[in-house]
Amino acid sequence: MRAIRLIGRIVVYGFLGLILLAIFFPNLSYVITGGTRGKYIRQQKQYAALFKAGDTNVPLFAMDWFAPTVHFCRVNQSGKGSARRDVGYAIQSGVSISLDETNLQALVETINRLPTPPKHSLPVERQIVVGCIRSNQWFRAVYDRADIPKELEQVSEITGASLPWYMPVASGYPVAISKQGNFVYIGANAPIAATKSEVIDHIHPIRPVLSVWDLSRRTDKPISESSVIPDWIEEWESVVASPDGNIIAVVSHNGLYAVDWKNKTLKWSINRIERAGGWILNKRILVAGEKSQYLFTITTNEHFIDRRDLQSGEKLGVLGGDIPTSEGDVGILKVSKNGKVLVAGFGSYRPKTFAVWEVGKDVSAAKFTEPEGAYADISPDGEQIGLSRFGSENLVLFKWRTGERREVRLRNSQSINSVYWSPDGKRLAAYVDTYPPSIIIYDTTSWKPIAQWGCGRIGQSSEFSFGKGGTLYQILDNEINALDVTSLKRLTND
Repeated sequence: MRAIRLIGRIVVYGFLGLILLAIFFPNLSYVITGGTRGKYIRQQKQYAALFKAGDTNVPLFAMDWFAPTVHFCRVNQSGKGSARRDVGYAIQSGVSISLDETNLQALVETINRLPTPPKHSLPVERQIVVGCIRSNQWFRAVYDRADIPKELEQVSEITGASLPWYMPVASGYPVAISKQGNFVYIGANAPIAATKSEVIDHIHPIRPVLSVWDLSRRTDKPISESSVIPDWIEEWESVVASPDGNIIAVVSHNGLYAVDWKNKTLKWSINRIERAGGWILNKRILVAGEKSQYLFTITTNEHFIDRRDLQSGEKLGVLGGDIPTSEGDVGILKVSKNGKVLVAGFGSYRPKTFAVWEVGKDVSAAKFTEPEGAYADISPDGEQIGLSRFGSENLVLFKWRTGERREVRLRNSQSINSVYWSPDGKRLAAYVDTYPPSIIIYDTTSWKPIAQWGCGRIGQSSEFSFGKGGTLYQILDNEINALDVTSLKRLTND
């Protein structure tokens, strides 16, 4: 009897102890069992044991990955299943899977091609645990979400299971903050930036001020402020600088001006433009040419592009005359880093008609259309045009000289707003429609993601530009932030 009473006390006290542990150490069970991830790891092992025992109800395919929460995909041998997220207390979102005979066969064939997994261990956030039936054997592998094999991506496409790539988080840094005006330009060659501000004094009701900033050091003060631009200038917003950064051209509603900002002198000005009795209206303005000797601006009807001498302002030619005006106004104007090739997109929102010029010539060398509309950037050597379409993860690479066209998938982008080539052409920055928007850096050889920079803000738009050294700059109203893209390396299985 005494032994029975002792056993009873042990049971009672043990039960009370478990209750106390649950109250004061709620995560203990999670630690002991491995939590939600542990549950799915055990499930994978159970599938292997059941298959070996001859159980015919084992799933055809099982896949799990674990960060930031557990995601699972299960497909049974008839093609039914689901791919969802397990947050521990609930199963959320995802898709129901119902494969027809064709897709089921495609899944089986893809499973049979799954490669040998990496031999080294992986951190939890990069693991993809796969268990499946192939060649009448149970196959298990742990793949790397930083280097997903194409066969596993094909499985994701067939089943609809979410399988984003793992990317390190890149950290940008602040470069400049303006207390008086917003930034309107970052130098593509010289490390300078410009802001526009307006000063009110007793002599001039509103006096426009051009401020120049040195981007080689972090600062909240410009290195120069100049008011040599005529006082009556209206709403000037766009500027561009010569390669050495000494001359800054300013475009406004009623004129075009070149400023020697170091000497604070007006180098030349054009108050009226000949065509259509008009004025320069458009913000798009850039410098091009092998020696950056040309200044390109868009005039009143916004369909034509003037080519001018940067040093004197003399008009040398007009581009766009061979493009029907029915195609719309110039919406995009880009130049290659080597200064040799200019591309323009015609159309108000997402241009559909594009023209390419060899800089110095006024007749286009190529014309093409994008029926769905696209945003464009041009490779540093001027040979390829990258066309991104909002709502698509695919980037079109168009070789304008030959007409060759191919598409590459920019993984994790969801939807591409715009793209920017690095000066050496080895990296591509994509401004993508995450929430909030962010920059993803891609390797242009493999087109695999390298890192993600969470630089966007809800309700604010950003502009981006690569500096000569490969630094990616962001204009966010009165701020400039930067990311050192050259230091980013892609994670590999080495």
